[in-house]
Amino acid sequence: MTMGTLTYTDLVEVDLGTLMIAVTDWKSVVDGLKKLESDARSGLLKKSEGARWAGLNATVTHEFVRKTAKELEDLYKEASSIYAILDDAYDQLTASQDKVKGIVNDAEVHGFKVSHNSDGTVRFDVPEGDGSQLARVNKQLYADSVNQEIRRAVTTDHLVKRALAKIHGGDPSDAGHAQYHSLRDITGES
Repeated sequence: MTMGTLTYTDLVEVDLGTLMIAVTDWKSVVDGLKKLESDARSGLLKKSEGARWAGLNATVTHEFVRKTAKELEDLYKEASSIYAILDDAYDQLTASQDKVKGIVNDAEVHGFKVSHNSDGTVRFDVPEGDGSQLARVNKQLYADSVNQEIRRAVTTDHLVKRALAKIHGGDPSDAGHAQYHSLRDITGES
């Protein structure tokens, strides 16, 4: 059972604080763009549409103002989506990391030792001298629980990658492609 690119070691050792910094930075970007977009829509665009345009540049200038307001709206939507995805990813990855650390800690308290498999999963070794059926069952329960959280983290990682690619849309000059409010929004897409 291959897990993907994210391993047990990756999950427990990653500093998710750097992701939280990115989330905070994107929140600031969203707040700034929201103000710009609102100012453009309710100020610049509203005044432009209410003005009596005349002359050679009238059509061009009016269209430029309209397009600029639309681009600010698209940038706001894109930044909002990026923020939402990164924030959701932080919450989910932190929960998985905390759960894995808790399971491993509990297992170690009971004498089990975690070992890494080459596919990114883990197994637990039975405490020395304890060959009981209960020890073998617990060993498997610990391994299954940790590996399930690793799978969740891998899924989160893949969803984030897919969402960010769709949000960006591949055109650096055109914002406002797919819009998401959480990772749940992308799970139903194919």
